[in-house]
Amino acid sequence: MTETAGLPKWVNANAAAWLDYDNDGKVDLFIAGYWRDDLDLWHLKDTKVMPESFEYANNGGGKYLLHNNGNGTFTDVTAKMGIKSGRWTLAAAAADLRGTGYPDLFLANDYVRRLRTLRQRRRQGLPRDRRRRRCRRRTRAA
Repeated sequence: MTETAGLPKWVNANAAAWLDYDNDGKVDLFIAGYWRDDLDLWHLKDTKVMPESFEYANNGGGKYLLHNNGNGTFTDVTAKMGIKSGRWTLAAAAADLRGTGYPDLFLANDYVRRLRTLRQRRRQGLPRDRRRRRCRRRTRAA
C-alpha cells in the first residue's frame, strides 16, 4: 500500500505534520526523521550513528514533503521545494504564523548552536514576508 500511495518505502520517522502547503484544498504530508533512513535500528552493524557535530550536525534523518494528489496517492515534492536538510528533527508543526495565507513549517532540530525565535528575528530586524509589507502599504495609503 505504501508504494502505490507514493509514500517512501522506509523512513526512520519520528515527526510529521499535515498541512496544505500549496493551498490547493488537499491536505499534504510532511515527514521528518531523527535517524538516517539507511539505519536499521534493530540490527546495527556498529555504533557509529551519532551526529557528526554537536552544534551543526547535518547527518540525521531525511525529510519528505508529499503532495496530496486527491486520489489516495502522494507525489514526493521534497527536492522541487528545495528541502535538503539532514538535521536531527525531533518534532514538526505547521501554522500560518506570518499571516501570508500559507502554512509555515517549523522543525525542532537537535544539535543546534543557537535557537532564534520569531520574536528575536523581529527584534533583530530580519526580513519579513514581502507580500505582507505590500499589503500594509496599500492599506495605509488608502
